[in-house]
Order: sequence, then structure tokens, then C-alpha cells
Amino acid sequence: MENDKVILIYGFNGDEKKILQNLIKQNNLPNYLTIENDMVNMKVKDILNRIKLPILNTDVINEKVILFNNLPDKELDKAITLIKMFIKPMPILAVVTDISIEWIFKDLLKHLIEEREWFRNQGK
Repeated sequence: MENDKVILIYGFNGDEKKILQNLIKQNNLPNYLTIENDMVNMKVKDILNRIKLPILNTDVINEKVILFNNLPDKELDKAITLIKMFIKPMPILAVVTDISIEWIFKDLLKHLIEEREWFRNQGK
């Protein structure tokens, strides 16, 4: 269900998924669900509810994203620290909110990319 503690991932290859799975097992973190390319036109809440509505998608976005759903602060901090240490290059990290849960994943991803670029430009 959408309030489950779960990590959503997008854009990861098999080796990266194995690294993530090992981090999860070794550190007692919530498991992950993979958002496949044919799921990017679904709402985040439907993905969290394990509804699979494969929709043809020709607009594949080449990014790695990790969304954290309903993790307590301590688990979230631990997960982010581990990801920063072991997953390179750094994926986009975000927390599912009451607002973002209603978004279509592809639109959320585009927004997160724009946000990341804005922050990068502010640092120059």
C-alpha cells in the first residue's frame, strides 16, 4: 500500500540493483521496488500500490532516481549516507510527499531534474 516503507528506484542496471540489495540486507533497510520504463506514465501512488499498468513509453529518461516512501528520519539518514558512499554517480534522491504521490512519475522526474539543475546553477 502507498504508506508502506519502501524505496522506489528508476534507471538502475542489474549490477547497481545488486549493490543496493546488499546495502538493504546488511543494514536492515526497507526493500525496493523498481519503476520500469513502461511504468513512468503512472502515478506514484499507483506504483506504490503495486498496480502495474504497462504503458508504451517512447520518452525514456536516462537518469537514476531513488524515492523514499514513509521511512522514519533515522532510516532515511542511514539510507542516504550509504547510497552516497556506494552508488556512483549519485542518483537523484527525493522523499515521496503528500503532493508528489499524486504526480505521474515522468512529470515528477522531470521536475526533480529541473530542481537539481537549478541548484547546480546557484552554486556557480
